[in-house]
Amino acid sequence: MDAIEPGFRPCPRCREPIREGATICRFCGHDMTPRNFWDRVVNGTAPQGGQSVEMRYVSGCGKSVLVIALILAFAPAISQCEQEQREQPPPEEAAKKAEDRRNGMHCLSHWDGSNADLVRQIKAALGDPDSFDHADTLISPLNEAGNHLLRMDFRAANAFGGKQKLTAWARIDPKSCKADIISVKGPDGMSAIDGL
Repeated sequence: MDAIEPGFRPCPRCREPIREGATICRFCGHDMTPRNFWDRVVNGTAPQGGQSVEMRYVSGCGKSVLVIALILAFAPAISQCEQEQREQPPPEEAAKKAEDRRNGMHCLSHWDGSNADLVRQIKAALGDPDSFDHADTLISPLNEAGNHLLRMDFRAANAFGGKQKLTAWARIDPKSCKADIISVKGPDGMSAIDGL
């Protein structure tokens, strides 16, 4: 290529000398209008360090390959960020879970609100375990002794086959959710189940 006269530059397509301000190459008809900075870089008209940059035109296919390469390069980082976000519960959810644990809710059934270990022990002591009918359960937050106090109201058949309302009191271990029965009493305040 011969030396280019001042005020001229090479056409990015055919490399023929054209005027600096030309918008179309008079030799090949290449459109030289800078639409945006990227077009100016591709066409070699974006100044860099006081000189024009000489680059070749990137075809549509080349741009697609470039975009795909960028997506593939950043995909592992994006998926790792998404996985970290899924593993860590939102702060408000973690705070609610901690509060529920402090209040003993983790030791109660999501189905009927009873404590499974206490129900198992009560049914084992009843003459007719199938007559057990859970009514209501209340549990306290952790106390000074480090356990929860629980009150469970239920109905069960008495020795004559009639249903009676009973109340069981128990200490619940916050780690294992095991029940230590304190008492089971009827409405008259008397102990209702022998052996407990």
